[in-house]
Amino acid sequence: MLSGQSFEADDHFDRLHDSLLCLIFNKIQDAKTLGRCLAVCKRFSSLVRQVDSLVVKVDCVDDSVDADDRNSSESHGSSLSIGLAKFLLYRIISKSFRFLQRTLLFNQKKSISDGSPFHYSPVQVLKRFNEIRALRIQLPDDSGGYGGGGDGLLLKWRAEFGSSLQSCVFLGATSFQKTKLTCIEKGDRNDCSMSSASVGGEETSHGSHGSFCTNGKLKLRIVWTITCLIAASARHHLLQQIIADHPTLRSVVITDSCGQGTLCMGEEQIAESRQCLDSSRTSAALPGRTRVPAVNVKLWYVPRLELPGSGYVMEGATLMAIRPVDRPPEKEESEVSLMAGAFEGEEQGKTFGEAVRAMAKRKARILEMDSF
Repeated sequence: MLSGQSFEADDHFDRLHDSLLCLIFNKIQDAKTLGRCLAVCKRFSSLVRQVDSLVVKVDCVDDSVDADDRNSSESHGSSLSIGLAKFLLYRIISKSFRFLQRTLLFNQKKSISDGSPFHYSPVQVLKRFNEIRALRIQLPDDSGGYGGGGDGLLLKWRAEFGSSLQSCVFLGATSFQKTKLTCIEKGDRNDCSMSSASVGGEETSHGSHGSFCTNGKLKLRIVWTITCLIAASARHHLLQQIIADHPTLRSVVITDSCGQGTLCMGEEQIAESRQCLDSSRTSAALPGRTRVPAVNVKLWYVPRLELPGSGYVMEGATLMAIRPVDRPPEKEESEVSLMAGAFEGEEQGKTFGEAVRAMAKRKARILEMDSF
């Protein structure tokens, strides 16, 4: 090439049809990456806004705590007389409230100090997209390390909402671990037997079912129930502005990075919620969350649950099916199938399904909780 000769390089993206570019952008899904694509050129900007499938990951949240909030939470927790319950109420409920309230306050901001797109608020991020149909929001892990099991607690829940709570499935355990193979020193491989390692479990295989209601175990399960319902209602509250802003929305999933809790809304449920938002019949909301209706809680409890199919053992295994009192109950077979499938898409979904089916064969306790 001669010096001084100029030429214009071909832009290979110009050869791609708009429909193909839209397909590529929909495969990307990540809101932060697509936000950068908006700034590439006018063509990209117009096409990215037409993306119909989106994943918004809330990266971080300020972890500062006001002294008054901390003291209030600790004084409330002390009345429960259960150290673990105090921890759950403070770390899970209080921090979840602070995070979601902070997210709602941030909706009014458009940028952070370095000029980059503001990425703490899903509501603000989603204003760039006009045709969203499928939305997934991932919140930071705010469970204090107790979301996924391991040597600590197992707390898993999945809730479905319309204009209000429709159903919730909860699975919990005070210890959730893989069993270990132990062999007799002088024996051969056939002499190996399965023994479980239980760390921090409050119940053993010799635990008494009769003591469930009198030694604090039931109270702890009630705390777990309230915890997951408050977290679910706070996430539902966050969705209200998003539903109002995006009439094309057909499905929403809100989860967290550790996979502890999941809120789901389908097309009919979103339509129901939108109808209530547009009418004067909208139910009264509390600061930072939707009001939880009066519910029936069907509770199964097993002091020690061994799962031979997956090789896990659960101490203090707890399963709960939560439904509003005004919704008709499911048939037993259908209820078990729905509960077992609640965690199907997760890494240990088969293990959780095995636990649900094993526990559902036992006798259930029925509780009722007032609206809060």
